[in-house]
Amino acid sequence: MDQYYLEPLRIDRPGRPPRRIDRPTDRLKGLQRRILDTLSSRLAFGNYVHGCLKGKSPRTLAQYHRGQRVVIRVDIEDFFPSISFATVERLLRERLGASGQVGRLIARLLTRGLGASGERFLPQGSPASPLMANLALMKFDRNIDTAARRIGARYGRYVDDIVVSGDRARDLIPIVIGYLRREGFKVARRKLLVMPRGRRQVAVGLNLQRTLSPTADFRSGCEMLLVRGRDPSADRSLLAARLAGKLSYAGSCEGAFARRLQIRAAALLRSGD
Repeated sequence: MDQYYLEPLRIDRPGRPPRRIDRPTDRLKGLQRRILDTLSSRLAFGNYVHGCLKGKSPRTLAQYHRGQRVVIRVDIEDFFPSISFATVERLLRERLGASGQVGRLIARLLTRGLGASGERFLPQGSPASPLMANLALMKFDRNIDTAARRIGARYGRYVDDIVVSGDRARDLIPIVIGYLRREGFKVARRKLLVMPRGRRQVAVGLNLQRTLSPTADFRSGCEMLLVRGRDPSADRSLLAARLAGKLSYAGSCEGAFARRLQIRAAALLRSGD
């Protein structure tokens, strides 16, 4: 099954290790999309889930937490690789009623193995991975939303970005960490941010004050990609895919940034024709 993956894509991130994207071939991606469509029709998630669902986006999460006295962001460390083959198989059986044989087959199609051990995990890059990740955190989401409501706070999640806000949001930090550990996840401590009003508040890459504008890191990443794209030896198909991802995210922002990026990206891609 792992022969149906292309060479991984590594995305540079300023001051952080590169992000690894495991890219399935068109044949495998087609199967994963069919599985995604089938499973999506049988699942419903709470309004606090903003990632990879119709009508939800980084912008909807950011809007929900705008104007709060305290905003806290918690990031899950190695999120997708932390979801193992065994976890995917269990979720398919327990939450979707798949038989043991069917669950194992689907779990094998949705995971990949690496290294000498060949231990299988949920790859970032598969179209079905975000849905399975949401399923893996379904119990966690319900618990944290309930805890937040009890103290008049707000909870939302976009993939592995967890955001809580409100006057007593700090009270939720040990609760979030505790429940994540119970589910087998770790918190990226360097990404646990407490942002009171009066200081910059950022969630899912968007500044929450005034307009929902992209952060400096996102802008610099876009600029770096545009500069590299001028290299005649640059892979044009890979460049187009990465620019499409940037443009999709930029569409979550308010203001003219997305329009300017779209114009520059189109001009760059035309120059390589």
